[in-house]
Amino acid sequence: MPYIFGVIVIALGLIFVIFIFNDTSGKTDGFYNESMVEACVTRLFEESEVMHSGTLSRKQYFVEFVDKFSKRMIFPISHKQFKTLTVGDSGMLSYQGYTFLRFIKEGQNSAISSQWIQAIERKVGKKCRFYAFAPSMNLLVSQENPVVITVDQIKSYVDQMASSSSACSFGIEDDAGRAMHFSKMQSHRLFSMELPDVLLKGSYWLDEVPVIQVKQLIDMLVSKENISNVYQLQFVSWNSKVKERINF
Repeated sequence: MPYIFGVIVIALGLIFVIFIFNDTSGKTDGFYNESMVEACVTRLFEESEVMHSGTLSRKQYFVEFVDKFSKRMIFPISHKQFKTLTVGDSGMLSYQGYTFLRFIKEGQNSAISSQWIQAIERKVGKKCRFYAFAPSMNLLVSQENPVVITVDQIKSYVDQMASSSSACSFGIEDDAGRAMHFSKMQSHRLFSMELPDVLLKGSYWLDEVPVIQVKQLIDMLVSKENISNVYQLQFVSWNSKVKERINF
């Protein structure tokens, strides 16, 4: 009897370990990866935490963001970070699960000097407007103040972003105003593509795009080809996209 009881206990323990492993492994692709999104600071607040003695207390600082999909997120931050933020600030938010990583305000292109911009703008070849958020490459160009660079230069950045283990995003726009936005999750080599259509008030989407296809799509946009017809992309209205992501 003691032998059978021991076997049962070991079996139950193994089942529990397998269950826990399967449950957490499914989260590694999403919750534990670095995510980034355009967001705005909507609230800053602090709370006092009473220590065990009952007399001393320390302050904890928090920030609330609302992203472009109307999703609300609250993160604990340091006092130093707290002092740098103001309600109404907008920019690019990076976070990992419930952990705040960084917030790059609009116009903070400190990683790109004016000399660098002038140098790449002098290069010869087909050009288009380019913006990017790739902190691991020190490449921070806001969407509101894009730079005009050659397609070849953009492709070289695509290779670097693909080989990077960090999350990143970038976009291009041609002379006619047609735009294309790409984003990549942390540790992935595949991109997601969004092709906005202002007239239809929505975007065409393409997921799991390899590097070589990203470059082909860039060439197609610059050559003014009809990308949505070639790739038979799925169209999603912005209104529907927002409704899917609302999470108060």
